[in-house]
Amino acid sequence: GLFMLVLLFASLQLVQIAKRLLGLDLYGLEEESDWPPADQLMYLSQEVPDEQTGQWPVEQWSGVRAGQGLAREYNWRNDD
Repeated sequence: GLFMLVLLFASLQLVQIAKRLLGLDLYGLEEESDWPPADQLMYLSQEVPDEQTGQWPVEQWSGVRAGQGLAREYNWRNDD
């Protein structure tokens, strides 16, 4: 196990040396987001994919809801 650990460390160092010789970035730069995760979660929690949420059910082609992934939930909630 110790021998394998030493080989792992050596191989990782060889990869870093090869990257440096080829002129590649050793560590990729992380892109800064304009929105922190809390803002993204707040936006997604307020987004409503079903345009009829909070309205009376309107008859429409079943493929519209199926394409949005809402058909099963709609049929479950509005079972006639």
